[in-house]
Amino acid sequence: MPIVRMRSRDVRSVKLTPRQKARLDAMTDAEITAAAESDPDNPPLTEEEFARARLGRPPKAPEARKRSVTLRLPPEVIEQYKSTGRGWQTRMGEALRAGFPVLLRREGRAATSFKKASAPRVGKHAKRTTTKKASRKLARSRAKPRRHRAHG
Repeated sequence: MPIVRMRSRDVRSVKLTPRQKARLDAMTDAEITAAAESDPDNPPLTEEEFARARLGRPPKAPEARKRSVTLRLPPEVIEQYKSTGRGWQTRMGEALRAGFPVLLRREGRAATSFKKASAPRVGKHAKRTTTKKASRKLARSRAKPRRHRAHG
């Protein structure tokens, strides 16, 4: 039986025929070990390597971990994202991340990168972050749009 590379998610979906199951069941441990040792890309682990092995991914640093939050959103927004399939929460996070520099520009702060943006200073060290013109523009953008009457 040749050795075939597969991803773990693909292995779960493989259905062996009765003939393949019988052939696999008939293999001895020595034959399985010989087949593994003959694979140059994936030799068996030594006892030392096996003792150091850990299941799963290595843990992320605390600052790199995602955080759980509660957020109220309109139902149509949630349904629209969910309708895109698996990974909808990741796509929502990417959309929020993409909008962050725009938010900072509206506030008059410059951000070269999402990760490097810092919180505003507080107290006597606070700097004025917006000009009067920028403040008016921001207020207008938040206000209801004006309706113009048709002349005629």
